[in-house]
Amino acid sequence: MTNILSKILMRYLILFLYLVIYSQRLIQHGIGGNHHFDDAEKWAGIFENPDRDAWQHPDKLIQSLGYSADAIITDRQIISLIRSP
Repeated sequence: MTNILSKILMRYLILFLYLVIYSQRLIQHGIGGNHHFDDAEKWAGIFENPDRDAWQHPDKLIQSLGYSADAIITDRQIISLIRSP
């Protein structure tokens, strides 16, 4: 029993360390961290850029979740998807 528990704890420790190191790399490269949205025009240009779909693939994401392209998805559905195993 303790052997199984120690293996599980070791996996979580490795995962935790990986996430800490990875998040530090993202912050160093200017990705993530705190964004201030004082310049609304700048951020509107980023969020509304048609090229954004090329790297985010929203249609593939929606299709992989089993929804049709014209489906309306609520915040509550997103939370239930995140919580489901």
